[in-house]
Amino acid sequence: MEICPVFVENVNRWPLPSFPVTFGVPLPAGTLLPGAPLVLRNSSRKLFPVQSKSLAIHSDGSVRRLLVTAEPPIPGQERSTFNLETGEPDACTTVRWNETRSEGASILLERQGDTLVITRDGQAWRLSVDGAVTLGGFNDSLLGSFRIDNLTATDSGPVRLRLDVAGAIWNGTTRLLDVDLVVQVFYRTPALALDVIATNRTNRGPVAVDHLDAKLERLGGEYDPNVKVEVRNGPAEREFELPCAVRTDRLVTTVFHGNEEKLRRASRLIGYGETGFSRAGQSGEIVLAIRNFWENYPAGVTFDSDAIEIQLFPRWAQPLQLHLGVGKTHEILVALLNPAEGECFPASGLVYSFGKPPLVQLPFEVRVGAGTLSEYLPYMPQTYPRMETNLFDLFQNRIRGFGKLNWGDDYSPLYTNQKRGGEDVVWNNLEGDHPYHAFCQFARTGQFVYFKDFHDSILHWMDVDFAECHADPRHEGALIAHTRRHVMNGGTTPSHNWAEGFKEWYFMTGDPRVERVLNQMADWFLRNKERELRLPPYVRTWGWGLIQLAAIWEVTNRDELLELMKWMVEQLHTYFVEHDGLTQGFGETPGASSVNAFHSATVAIGAYHVFRISRDETAKNLCLEVTQSISDRRATNPEGIPTYVNGPEQNFPMQQAATLTLGAIGCAWELTGDKEIVRRGMRMLEYCLDRGLQVDHMRIPGQFVEFEDGICLMPELVWPNCQLLSYQLRGILLFMKAAHECGYLKEVDYRF
Repeated sequence: MEICPVFVENVNRWPLPSFPVTFGVPLPAGTLLPGAPLVLRNSSRKLFPVQSKSLAIHSDGSVRRLLVTAEPPIPGQERSTFNLETGEPDACTTVRWNETRSEGASILLERQGDTLVITRDGQAWRLSVDGAVTLGGFNDSLLGSFRIDNLTATDSGPVRLRLDVAGAIWNGTTRLLDVDLVVQVFYRTPALALDVIATNRTNRGPVAVDHLDAKLERLGGEYDPNVKVEVRNGPAEREFELPCAVRTDRLVTTVFHGNEEKLRRASRLIGYGETGFSRAGQSGEIVLAIRNFWENYPAGVTFDSDAIEIQLFPRWAQPLQLHLGVGKTHEILVALLNPAEGECFPASGLVYSFGKPPLVQLPFEVRVGAGTLSEYLPYMPQTYPRMETNLFDLFQNRIRGFGKLNWGDDYSPLYTNQKRGGEDVVWNNLEGDHPYHAFCQFARTGQFVYFKDFHDSILHWMDVDFAECHADPRHEGALIAHTRRHVMNGGTTPSHNWAEGFKEWYFMTGDPRVERVLNQMADWFLRNKERELRLPPYVRTWGWGLIQLAAIWEVTNRDELLELMKWMVEQLHTYFVEHDGLTQGFGETPGASSVNAFHSATVAIGAYHVFRISRDETAKNLCLEVTQSISDRRATNPEGIPTYVNGPEQNFPMQQAATLTLGAIGCAWELTGDKEIVRRGMRMLEYCLDRGLQVDHMRIPGQFVEFEDGICLMPELVWPNCQLLSYQLRGILLFMKAAHECGYLKEVDYRF
């Protein structure tokens, strides 16, 4: 039985005999039972093994969310079509873990004490980790080595073996820094994928990481005395004699032979190559790739005849401070090639495929048919070029951060200028769920730029902004709201916590780390219910809370979350009826109370999702009634545009309020098909498009300029901010389908 078509696109020019891909497939009820054997079939009718896992189940016991891993051939820069089908593959070996070593993989992986050894065709390398850390309350740097606490095989089958290794850097009996490893080996692809995740869980407050290295020590194999190097901001691959060191810091890359500088790349014209290294010889070739090496500075790699040292936190840089709960993921690929055996795995092809993985895309109708993203319009660039261009601009116009703890996040000139961080820079911490919108746009368009942002921003959240540990128990288990240095003096609240991006990353990758994050978020919500969910409601706390709880429930399936959502819906609906809207004391006049469109829209969207998963009629009514209240004079100006703050000085239209209201209208239309409310939304959309969907009027001043005679408030447009652009993205994406189905969007065909 055919499940669905699957498109695999190679965005690089090198073909590969195979490369691992993992992707999620949403399924309608009754389609597939858990454990059913699956294969991929290409256009030539050839079958490829599939390793699958059920991540969520429908009420009838069938699979709701399926995770698929395969190793298809990757042709040159083109797109291949496969069919995912039920059926038994040809005879194949299971890749498994047998107590201390792997079986069935193209690379042999063994545990030897607290190290790992990889072997293939006479090549052998030992992987170890060490570091030095200065603990809070101590003045001296403590040198330590890595010890494994626990090693678990979390996935095995015909395609890959995954090991999750929990450990730490120890100095005697002192635990300095938690270091977890995710290790994968594959049936066909001769590579080891390695994530090294360093996290401060010491409960001693901030620690300074003086250095952390992953070292590959040569145990077997003969290689030439040189290394090929390509860096992201470099012109091309270059060859250097050993010993060789490569460093990247503040977007400057240098290569040394001994102490002599051989290459320096300081251009800040952003490069789009990938970072990789290779050493070849009579025994074969070892290839090393490091994802986002240049962006995640400082970092380095050294090569001598017998070792490769990957400097994750380099000795030559300033020690990097990690606050409690903060960490960093480093993604590495090590391949052992044997060209003498006729292998066709080009080193550059592996390096680029690791940095820019093959993209797996499902037809959008497959997602809609399974009930996911059914509120969204498929990608229609030929029909609505202006809309699609505006969506791209909203997504891309971010002030991106570079550096080990900043990459994936964006800086807020608005909050910084308002002195919210004192004299420090304020980071947005991806407010508004930028990762989720990256996923939505990737699912719609299949474009790599959206996938990369989805990947990088989710990792930033898990590493830096998510309070896995926190000195204040009230904040443990949620994302820290925008603040200085990402987490300093920051707190947590449902109005600035986000879960949909995490949900979709889990269903795309099956990453167990995300499952732990979402369960911690669930605990945080339940623990803080009395503190956060008070009446009269601070409306967006309740609204975003509903949106997040619905997403968390889809992964965790915890009954107490569904009960909490229904209770919130009942409380909000009762309050709405009694006050003719979700009025709140948010305005320029003390004691005043009014309906706020920007805040109330989140309740409408959240109530829609509660109805979608529970069919609760009160949730449906709440969505419709709140949407009506923010589309009429209770929350709009005379021209029909929602305002943010009511009051004689700030009762002006605001694009962010208008676009979130559009999102509520899109959800209401999904429930009723009412064209009249969509017509109101078109006036709001027109207002926003006329202004290019850039940030304009702010509810609080943001662009002060100081000069000798005083201070002025600039009338110019404020720089883009991720949190405001994310709100606009959400609203436009949710509204486009309703506007299209009602025939209100202007169709323009520019083709000739």
